[in-house]
Amino acid sequence: MPNIKPYIQKPIYDFYSQGPKGIIHKRVFYQITSDPNVWQLIMGDYDKNLNKLDIYNVTNNNDREKILATVGVTLYSFFSKSITPWSMLKEVQELEQDFIKWELV
Repeated sequence: MPNIKPYIQKPIYDFYSQGPKGIIHKRVFYQITSDPNVWQLIMGDYDKNLNKLDIYNVTNNNDREKILATVGVTLYSFFSKSITPWSMLKEVQELEQDFIKWELV
């Protein structure tokens, strides 16, 4: 399991990308939209000195799969704390009607 650090009481997760470009601080957070039932996931490179998240930077640190797996862990953590399993199952079933399932080989 990736080493991620969630902030207490906030849907914010910090972790680090490690690769040929060095160690890069990443942040994932969840922000509610105008619809209280819809949240958006936002991820980027976090600059602690500026307290700024760069969502446009493409790091290309050769660890894409690790980054995606870590984001998946944050999703699991977020959903397990934010909504009940029944409502999550209902939402997943509704989403399945609109999307094709993809499988990593």
